[in-house]
Amino acid sequence: MAVPRAPGTPTSYREALRGFSKNAKLYLAYASMSQVNSGIFIVAFAFYLQELFFPEVVILGVPVGIFPFVGIALGLNFVAHGVNSLPAGFIGDKYGRKRSFITASLIAIAAGAAVLVVQAPLALLLLGVVVGLGEAFHGVVGAPFMMENSREQERIHLFTISGVLTTISTIVGAALAATLPLLLGSWIEGLPAGSLGFLEFGTTRATALRLTLFMAVPFGLAELVPLFYMKESYARAPEPLREMFLLKHVRHKANVGKLSVLTLAFALGLGLYFPLLPLHFGAAYGVAEVEFGSVVIANNLAIAAAIFAVPLLVARWGKVRAIVYTRLLAVPFLAALAFAPTLFLAGLFLVLRGASSSLAFPVVGSFSMEVMDRNERATTAGMTHAVFDLSYGGMVFLAGFILSAGLYSLTFLVGAGLIVVNALLWLRWFGDHPVDVASRVPAAARGTE
Repeated sequence: MAVPRAPGTPTSYREALRGFSKNAKLYLAYASMSQVNSGIFIVAFAFYLQELFFPEVVILGVPVGIFPFVGIALGLNFVAHGVNSLPAGFIGDKYGRKRSFITASLIAIAAGAAVLVVQAPLALLLLGVVVGLGEAFHGVVGAPFMMENSREQERIHLFTISGVLTTISTIVGAALAATLPLLLGSWIEGLPAGSLGFLEFGTTRATALRLTLFMAVPFGLAELVPLFYMKESYARAPEPLREMFLLKHVRHKANVGKLSVLTLAFALGLGLYFPLLPLHFGAAYGVAEVEFGSVVIANNLAIAAAIFAVPLLVARWGKVRAIVYTRLLAVPFLAALAFAPTLFLAGLFLVLRGASSSLAFPVVGSFSMEVMDRNERATTAGMTHAVFDLSYGGMVFLAGFILSAGLYSLTFLVGAGLIVVNALLWLRWFGDHPVDVASRVPAAARGTE
């Protein structure tokens, strides 16, 4: 006979969802809409740059091959994100989460509109910097906001549902990026030359991809709606901004350091292979946005389906072992990508890697906030985001040159090795942390015969 579950533990996702605060539900709506833009850019942006500037561009008098150029463009976005992560965390602590979300949305709207008119390679690089600066506010402040607007017994459900909804939103964005260029391309070909005015430059496909990227604007406007109904959840920090920059308010500095090193190991591997996957798949398997968009959709469907198991895994293993085991599970699939001879196998390995590795993300987000005090959380998120984005962005720079040299398969093997390092460090540093011990539900409470 089953033993009743532990007191205070939600019996289902439905029960947990009913218990979420209004702020938490509004955040889920906001984050879901903002993630649609990410899905569009993941599929379309690299192909757009390639179509617009192939085979090379000249920047400040220096010729740059198309693959390194795309790597530089994407890398600058993440580097700017990283540079602004720590200031964004401080600002989120001092001036509030809602203001930070609004800032991120307004910058996304402006940058999305600018994609329509920018033609010069250097201007597009600068646009990537602006987007990265804005995205830092959402990325850094989101986890502390969810932490402050949830109770302990529902927190892992909130982080998990956030992961599911943003994954589904990525699917929507990827589907738009896969289908709209074809539809818009047919429509543009039927128009008299010059009908679109300043929007029409480059090839028909480049114009279609450009208009697809413009979809970031309406979604950016839509995500402002839930923000207006959101209440500021965090009082202004009493510390002067100068003292915040000196980290005087951070009591758990050792935890910040460990979380930063863990982030570094993971980001170095991911940055080597993930951002330029569209171009790698195009070069290795001859695909364009339609086929690659289908792979992204399948990958995120698998993630969305698998991620519902996160609370069960945490209850059985605890938070740290759930992170370790699921990341190690992804290692063989990632390594197999280096040797995949066909698009089908490459897509399958990518999907299996995503479904296993991504299970850790909501757990990492929740655990990282729980081991820090309330007034340290946004700063901690800023530190870890800065480490992630600066190292990730640096690897994207390198990945462009690796792709040009025809050695991209090596990035999957290096990435797999760094995931192993990341997992082992999680176990060593936090394997018996009180937060991890408390997250393990005894077998009797889980329900056994």
